[in-house]
Amino acid sequence: MMFDAIKKWFANRHKLPEAKMAEFRSEGRLAVGEYVKAKLTYLNYKAPGKRFGYKKVWFRSHVALTKARFFATVYGRLSIDVLLADERAKKMKFAVENEFLLVTIDAGLFHPEWSGTLEYRFAVPEPQQFVDGFQQEIGRQ
Repeated sequence: MMFDAIKKWFANRHKLPEAKMAEFRSEGRLAVGEYVKAKLTYLNYKAPGKRFGYKKVWFRSHVALTKARFFATVYGRLSIDVLLADERAKKMKFAVENEFLLVTIDAGLFHPEWSGTLEYRFAVPEPQQFVDGFQQEIGRQ
């Protein structure tokens, strides 16, 4: 009994919670990457108490694109959760760079006291699927 519980915990520890996956399915899931390698690059970044001319941070992330939103985590915590109907989503840039999904965001887009550029690179299995899905859904909004 206890061994089964431990085995189940190890099997699911790097997966999105089932409740979150059900939410994505109900929104029309287009693409998901669970526990993928990712990198955040800060360019000319300024925020209260922080300043980086150039800084890179590697981490593991969960990434999802639905017909309604784009979602990503950094170190297991929510980093991006934007509805595609939001005008700010149209200002985000999605591209494929060296087989990574590249998401570029003006740091002040969601936090007015921040400035600079944030470049997220996600090692998702099919990055073009995210780019195509994002562009198609943004075009419908």
